[in-house]
Amino acid sequence: MAAKTGNWQAELDILTKYLENAEDWSKFKSCTNDEERIKFILIQKYITSVPWVCDYFESRTKLNRKSAIKSNTLRAEGNQLFQKKLYRDALEKYTQAVLHAHHDSEELSLAYGNRSAAWLFLDKWKPCLEDITLALSPRCPLSSKTKLLLRKVQCFLKLGNIKGTDSSIHEAADWIKDDVCPEEKKKDSALQELRSYEKKLDLLRQQQNSPNQNEMLSEPPCLSYGINKVITQASSCVELKYNLEQGRFLVGSDDIKAGDTLIVERPFAAVLLPDHDDTHCHHCYGKLTTVVPCVQCYTVRYCSFQCQEESWKVYHKVECPYLDILRSVGIAHLSLRVILTAGLQYLIQFKKEHQEFCSGNSSLVPGLDRDGQYARNYLTVFDLMTHTADMNTSDLFQYSMPLMKSTSLLKCDLGLSILSTMLFSRNITAVLLLRVLQHAQWFQQGNEAHISRAVKDESTTNSTIKSTLDMCSSGDHVSDHLDHLHIQSECSQPVTLQERQDLHKSNYLSQPDLALTGVYFSDIEVYIGGLLLRHIQQLVCNAHAITELQVSQISAGNIAQVEETSQVRVATAIYPTASLMNHSCDPTIISSFCKDVLVVRAVKDIPKGGEIFNCYGPHYRRMDWSQRQQSLKEQYFFTCRCQHCLTDLKQQSIFTAYRCSKCEDAVLETDNSWVCQGCGLVADKQLLMKTYLEGERLFLIGLDKLKQQNITGAIEEMLSCHKLWKHILYKYHQDLSKVLDCLSRCYAMQGHFKRSSEYLGESIKIVNKMYGESSIEVANELQKFSEVLISARNWTEALSVAERAIQLFSLHYGESHSTVQELLDMKKNLLECMKI
Repeated sequence: MAAKTGNWQAELDILTKYLENAEDWSKFKSCTNDEERIKFILIQKYITSVPWVCDYFESRTKLNRKSAIKSNTLRAEGNQLFQKKLYRDALEKYTQAVLHAHHDSEELSLAYGNRSAAWLFLDKWKPCLEDITLALSPRCPLSSKTKLLLRKVQCFLKLGNIKGTDSSIHEAADWIKDDVCPEEKKKDSALQELRSYEKKLDLLRQQQNSPNQNEMLSEPPCLSYGINKVITQASSCVELKYNLEQGRFLVGSDDIKAGDTLIVERPFAAVLLPDHDDTHCHHCYGKLTTVVPCVQCYTVRYCSFQCQEESWKVYHKVECPYLDILRSVGIAHLSLRVILTAGLQYLIQFKKEHQEFCSGNSSLVPGLDRDGQYARNYLTVFDLMTHTADMNTSDLFQYSMPLMKSTSLLKCDLGLSILSTMLFSRNITAVLLLRVLQHAQWFQQGNEAHISRAVKDESTTNSTIKSTLDMCSSGDHVSDHLDHLHIQSECSQPVTLQERQDLHKSNYLSQPDLALTGVYFSDIEVYIGGLLLRHIQQLVCNAHAITELQVSQISAGNIAQVEETSQVRVATAIYPTASLMNHSCDPTIISSFCKDVLVVRAVKDIPKGGEIFNCYGPHYRRMDWSQRQQSLKEQYFFTCRCQHCLTDLKQQSIFTAYRCSKCEDAVLETDNSWVCQGCGLVADKQLLMKTYLEGERLFLIGLDKLKQQNITGAIEEMLSCHKLWKHILYKYHQDLSKVLDCLSRCYAMQGHFKRSSEYLGESIKIVNKMYGESSIEVANELQKFSEVLISARNWTEALSVAERAIQLFSLHYGESHSTVQELLDMKKNLLECMKI
């Protein structure tokens, strides 16, 4: 039976207990670089002391394997659902059948064919066509081919594709007339069906054929003003600067206008978040319609054969048997993906060339290659900041490792805090990833003589061990002589706690350590382990979330539907060019995505020489000064000195302020008193708090009733809440916006769109003040507002709101974005309605 993956975070808690040993902690602190830390963990054999890890490696070939029997069973279950006209349920069964079918098998072709039929009955022509193409493989049964080819013609007709329809008609006709076609009795009816399709094609030719807008929208936009000669994924209007105080940063080499596209960047590496395994492509991270499975496992899904092949070639061939354990390490998985993307041969060559290059170019801007370019290559990733040098040992332990989510770490006798063990945990995780590479025999690739799973040579002499010790004790952390090899790291003999404690009594990197543990490792493996650790450190400050705008619908029976939009994290990636931008709490850019491609646009005019600022999360309109400073200091290790951090420290307070009963101005806390900023009246704190909490209670009850589809009850509670809050909360208080938005939603769900629009309009006034009139938050609200106004048949105001939304979405996402196109269609329909 295959071993189950344990809780890696819990194991880190247990392993961290060994830091209670003062001598052990002292040895670890004495390590001066990442490679020495990796050696320390390897010597102590921490990984081999975790039983389930050893069992996992031994049984990984049994995990997530495909099965023809399972595929056929799932397809049969899908057929039963299809016969009951439960097409969506059947679709899911067919998808599971696809995933479990062996690569290039008849079962796979049959599953694709059946799924194409489900798509057809759901009027999903494009995914139907994609599945037909996949089903028509060399393994496709001859008895299925005729109906698949006829279905293909149908899809092209429905899509309005004249060329595709014509080509598929000829393809089907040639097959039906061919002597190989086994369905002799059905030939006449099939040919008659084709003739009916030919007539439909003639009608289609008479209609004006417009380009497929969806296809146009699938491509990333072009850079404004052309490609930069230095920063190859940035616009020519962007310039890279460098100084000791700021490090690297980007400025405008010319005047930049709001809406200009400044960066269009593919990630060097990325990892899909586990929550989206079933819904998004494992390689390009686009939302799935049809599904192409991995050639080996049944868990990974792709949108196309191209993504499947690229993924297998670059990283998934190595990762496939180890996915469960890789998912358990969280964001550190991306560190391994970076290494696999670069490749062993490149990394070996990189070490030598990078050392030579840097030794003769001490003043070179980090990340620039020999040609003076900041390109999409491993060098730009390697030179991202780790911030290790910016912190003392205590800081390293306190801040550097976000992988640890547990708060149950044991405190050490040394007086270390709970967080002070995080660097140690980070090192163990890096060695676990190194163990994956060793077990996958990754170090054997390219006919390298330096294999990673060599059994210890019993004839190894003490002199060889001594030379290894001498090398480790010196500063030669990765020998230039790549033929040097000693490695044994099998999991067959887990180390007990007593053995671990005995090992700690020995001196670090001493002969007794090596002789007792039997652990020998190559310089190449230590080097790769050090890189894994380096990239984990970089992820703290440089990992970037790939997000997607998702639309959800809320309805009360069949009365009405209200759409809600939100940005959802899909994957985590490394974008070296985007990482060049410094932070401001009031950014000058906005990021969006076309699958995995990051698109950076200016949202403000930037003068020539002006710095281009990103926002690392803490925005002055969303967080107050103290929260922003704390967040940036803890994760990014700097004190923000942007304009909003140096000037108005109370700006954010008005969105949580109370209302003055005398002049209606904002009441803020000043020296432990609540004082009106307008007239100076001292408010009754206890009364305000009591009233607020009662309103909050009503609001939460209303939300609960809304979830239960009790819309009338929800409205009653929300109205009572609003009645209380509007008398005690300042007019721009963020909670007023929430209750107004909920009331708007409830009335829309009841079909009372006029009343819904009134509450939503009031809510938008607060959102406009909170986020700024040109913000993406306002754009999202305006889009929703225009839809409600249309339902209320208020054409004139709906048109005005839609036009403003178009302007904002075009500014943030570009004119070709799907949301802009939807709003343009809305505008066109509104103009038609107003003519009537």
